[in-house]
Amino acid sequence: MRPESIRWFERVYIGRIVVGLAVTVYSAYWASRTFGDYPPAGYLTGWIGIGTVMLGLMCNGLLLYFIGRRASRVAKWIFIAGAVLGMISVFRVVIAPNFFPAIFKIGSLFLVGLDFTMIMLMFQPDSRDWFERRGLVEQDYAETFS
Repeated sequence: MRPESIRWFERVYIGRIVVGLAVTVYSAYWASRTFGDYPPAGYLTGWIGIGTVMLGLMCNGLLLYFIGRRASRVAKWIFIAGAVLGMISVFRVVIAPNFFPAIFKIGSLFLVGLDFTMIMLMFQPDSRDWFERRGLVEQDYAETFS
């Protein structure tokens, strides 16, 4: 049975995916309105943008599955590394004087808060024990050598 902190991790992760999609859709809309018909805006709202979003959803879905259902320690550390890199890079958006709208800054900080919450949930005592139990194979050596 999965611990309660892992169940909460999954709930928060799904919420983070939904909020991230909302911020992505708004950023594509903002870029197309701000830059008009310049090629970068067309790329954001065209096939490249859709492909990037689909790839991100696939990666997030795989991480969610392997962390929440399979107790993969590798997936846990991949998620943590990505979250820390995201936390570091979000400060570019926050400290940019007036280039990005305030909703980007608020959304980015909210996503960082959700990432921090998920990391804390993965290091709760019950989830730590769960990761350790799933990673080890128990074997009775007494029967093997008798």
